[in-house]
Amino acid sequence: MAGLKRPVHEIPSFVSEALKTEGLEEAYQARPPYQRNDYIGWIIRAKRQETIDKRLNQMLEELRDGTKYMGMNYHARKSPVTEAPDARSGKMSFFRELIAPCGLNCGVCYAFLRKKNRCDGCLVESDRKIGYCSRCAIKLCNEHDNADFTYCFECSRFPCQRMKRMEKRYVEKYHLSLLGNLKDIHESGFHHFISSENAKWICPNCGDVLCVHKAACPGCGKEYR
Repeated sequence: MAGLKRPVHEIPSFVSEALKTEGLEEAYQARPPYQRNDYIGWIIRAKRQETIDKRLNQMLEELRDGTKYMGMNYHARKSPVTEAPDARSGKMSFFRELIAPCGLNCGVCYAFLRKKNRCDGCLVESDRKIGYCSRCAIKLCNEHDNADFTYCFECSRFPCQRMKRMEKRYVEKYHLSLLGNLKDIHESGFHHFISSENAKWICPNCGDVLCVHKAACPGCGKEYR
C-alpha cells in the first residue's frame, strides 16, 4: 500500500475545549492513537450539529467511564497499541477508512490494488475514485444522511434488500460474507476486525496482499481459494 497513509484527523478546537472543561485531557491522551483518531474522525464526519454533539458527548462519557470505546468494552493495555498489527512488517496495514459502509475491505479490492487508475477506497478523502464506487447506491443511500451514520449495521433497516443482493453476489462469486464482516465489526470493534483482516489477506507463499476479486495471489499466482 505504498503511497497511501492512514488519514490523521486534527483535533478541532471545540473538542479540545470540551476535554479541558470536563477534565478529561489526560484520559483522552491515555487512549491509543488509533482510538483518538477514530473518535475525532467519527465526530467530524457527522453532518448535523445534533449528531456532532451526540458523538462528542458519547466520547466524553466513555473517557470518563474508562471501560468503553465506541460503545464496546475496552480494557487499557500496559503497552498501548498504536495501530492495527502490521501483517507485513511495516509494508502493509489496513485502516478504518478502507472499510466501506457495506463491510467490504477496500484494501483487498481489485480497483485499489491495481497500479493504473486505482481507487483510494470508499471512505478515504481523495479524488481518486472509480465510477462505480462514486455512484454506489449503498454508500449514497438516503438512510445514511437521514440518520447520520456511516456503516450499514447502524441502520434500522439493516440488512436492506440492497445489502442482501450484494451479500448474495459476494458469497457466491468471491466466498466472502459482507454481513459477516459487519457483524464482526459491530460485535468486536474495528481494531479486532482490522487485525484479523491483516492476517487473513496476506499470501502465505510470497507475503503479497491478496485480492478478493481474484482466486490467485497477484504476486506469485498461487491460488488461495
